[in-house]
Amino acid sequence: MKRFKMLLVAALFALTTITGVGAAHAAYSNPLGVDFTPVLENTGTKTSFGSDINIIGWAFSVNQSFDIKGLGYFANNGILTESHDVALYRSSGELVASTTVNTNDELLGAAQWRFHNIPTTNLSVGNYVIAATVGADLYTYNPSNTIWHSNIAYTGDVFDSTNQALPKTWASLESAGVDTGSFGPNFVATPIPAAAWLLGSGLLGLAGFRRKNK
Repeated sequence: MKRFKMLLVAALFALTTITGVGAAHAAYSNPLGVDFTPVLENTGTKTSFGSDINIIGWAFSVNQSFDIKGLGYFANNGILTESHDVALYRSSGELVASTTVNTNDELLGAAQWRFHNIPTTNLSVGNYVIAATVGADLYTYNPSNTIWHSNIAYTGDVFDSTNQALPKTWASLESAGVDTGSFGPNFVATPIPAAAWLLGSGLLGLAGFRRKNK
């Protein structure tokens, strides 16, 4: 019994050490919808291409259900000068989630995105589009080393040049025709906490040890 208690204390101490050391980096391990190395020459704003592009985004399909916990917007060098509305729709036009990304929201990812938390939202298998208001801040296109969330597949680029607010149907968006995508909005998924798995497996092991030694 004494040895079991000692093992339990050791397991809990190890868990505390793991979570303590990793706490500052935990948010940065969250899987993003897309991340990449930005090509800083490849950037644009609402009016930089001679047309009034008010909304930009990208379409994707979900091949396995997962949860998201935040929506974000590309922050060039970590800087946003204004807030951006971001919305996620199903291909049917149903609004799944929306929020406003602010200039001081959490900064995540290699490409540097500002993310605003939303209630945990499930993305079931199907087709979606994520879109955001552009404004004066930069978005980026044709990035390098693009990495996608493992449960999605990129299906195309979308934008709206009619200077309207966020669309309520996918049909109101146009195809931008950019090969590797142009990106303003993004999402961050809810990760499986590694420490929880470690604790669960550790306690199961200790339970087995205790039964064996009884």
